[in-house]
Amino acid sequence: MIKKFIKYYIILFLLLQSAWAQLTTTIIEENREFWTALIQNITLANKNLLYASYVAYKDKLYDLSIDSFQECITQNTDNQVIQGIANYYIGKNFYNLGEYKKAVLYFLATERYTMDQYTYIKAAALINASVCYIQLNDTVMAKTYLQKSMQYDTEGSYKTTIETLMQSLKNN
Repeated sequence: MIKKFIKYYIILFLLLQSAWAQLTTTIIEENREFWTALIQNITLANKNLLYASYVAYKDKLYDLSIDSFQECITQNTDNQVIQGIANYYIGKNFYNLGEYKKAVLYFLATERYTMDQYTYIKAAALINASVCYIQLNDTVMAKTYLQKSMQYDTEGSYKTTIETLMQSLKNN
């Protein structure tokens, strides 16, 4: 009986540990509604290219997605929202390629842009930069950008995520 209990306890512990590790190393993802609203509500050169960039990202064609989002930046030099979102997604692509230092540069670049109703993307970008810093074992920078992300999370959409990541950094 006790052996069975210990066995189940160890299995439960390992499952929780695995789930916790995944939680603290997963970047924020937007849903289809975000992209539908963005495409419908924004004026930009070549909407198809923007959406194709996103589809390449979702299909894990990260190099193609990076090139496509960079082309969106080139074609929309005066569009702050597209500049910010494209940089954000280039960062996400580099994250998925395991190139965390490059990802951080693009995530942090989103702060330079006026994002209007998409300002919360800046919060997501800073949280994602923090996750990169966690991957790079730089907890000081991870905490710095988690704290900074709160100023852009005006509706509290990411509050639980921020608190969970901060708590995981306190435990390390």
